[in-house]
Amino acid sequence: MKKNNKIEIPIMFCFDKNYVIPASVAFYSLLEHANKKYFYKFYVLHSDISNEQQEKLRETLKEFKEYYDLEFIDMKNKMADVWENVESKIHFSKEAMYKLIVASLFPQYDKIIVSDVDVVFLGDISPSYFAFDIEDDVYIAGVRQLGSLRKYNSVYKDAFSKKMIEKFNSLCAGYLVYNLKKIRTDNVEKKFFDFLDKNIKKIIYPEQDVLNAVTYGKMCYLPLNYVTCTYFWKVFLEKKDYKNDGVYKENEIIDAMENPIQLHYADAAKPWRYVDCIKSEIWYQYIVKTAFLRDFLESLPNTIVLPNQVSTPIPETPTSNPVKQSKLRRILGYIKRNPLFFLKKDFYKKLFNKLKRK
Repeated sequence: MKKNNKIEIPIMFCFDKNYVIPASVAFYSLLEHANKKYFYKFYVLHSDISNEQQEKLRETLKEFKEYYDLEFIDMKNKMADVWENVESKIHFSKEAMYKLIVASLFPQYDKIIVSDVDVVFLGDISPSYFAFDIEDDVYIAGVRQLGSLRKYNSVYKDAFSKKMIEKFNSLCAGYLVYNLKKIRTDNVEKKFFDFLDKNIKKIIYPEQDVLNAVTYGKMCYLPLNYVTCTYFWKVFLEKKDYKNDGVYKENEIIDAMENPIQLHYADAAKPWRYVDCIKSEIWYQYIVKTAFLRDFLESLPNTIVLPNQVSTPIPETPTSNPVKQSKLRRILGYIKRNPLFFLKKDFYKKLFNKLKRK
């Protein structure tokens, strides 16, 4: 399809109101690095994003209006009943399940990109859209999972065969390109739900496990750069770690870490809650460019989490705990004592000067 005489690249996102601020960073950074010879059509599938939030997202992206459009599709809690039966929800929401019905939702397209929003884009995503032809024997394109992570799938050993576990090890669901034409032709969506119905109590990563199990053998692999997860900096600590991945070569891993196209905050520590998480400084460089900066700053006293305190609230009284006496703790104390600090001009001067130095 073409828009404004440019090839149109459709991109689907699915998230709820709690991920609107991260989405603003994902959208802005994607368009900032996008090849301007294409037109990017964003679709947001949701059930609870307010009109005010929608308008702020549009406001964030107004400088890119010549080569992008944004459309919100209210799913009216579709698949909530399916989600209710999913045993392992981890930090996901029902919106993730919309990745299983993409072909039905977008009959006007033969291809579409589907991406998560707990990410920052640092490169042009357009080449991935052309990674395969719609006539190829491919259902889906994505990034293979690290070989170093396969040991974690041992949790499946009592529930699935070795062959099925191998399938689960295939692609990361954080960034995918769908061959919608072939998925429709081969009635693959029915296969998705047949598998889901049989295994809904056993799978851990609901949509990712289903996609991998059903499309296995008909996949196209994208470079690792398209899903460079922040946990890479935990996995690859020494030179020998790069050499022993088993799936990726050393140079591929190093290139992905040095030149990520999508930097994915894939573990539980997200920069909008854990200010010291890996690569959080990159996310902060983008939140200041969005219309949600004030919302983000206002949320900090209630949402920010101290290092090593994943499940406990921020203490109200100081103790001898060294974490609470850290620089971060002092910053948090200042925020609580000065809840309107975000209205002060001096704060923004200091913030921008710090980001500029970094």
